[in-house]
Amino acid sequence: MSTLADRLGGAPLRHQAPPHRVLAAPERAQGLLGACRVMLAAWSRRRRDRETLARMSQRELQDIGLSRTDAAIECGKPFWRS
Repeated sequence: MSTLADRLGGAPLRHQAPPHRVLAAPERAQGLLGACRVMLAAWSRRRRDRETLARMSQRELQDIGLSRTDAAIECGKPFWRS
């Protein structure tokens, strides 16, 4: 039984990793700014979600399966902690 390399008449094929690319300063800055935007958006969403959670009634908390204690613990976290 022949292998693909035998049929092609050469050495076994190898996967070659793409060469490492050094990012230019603008690309690095864009990547850093993009990461900061994502982080700030997550912080904002957490803060907003925790404010909403704090305003929920007992009935609404029961609907989502949380107790008042669970909600208080979550609302007590700083915005940067998940």
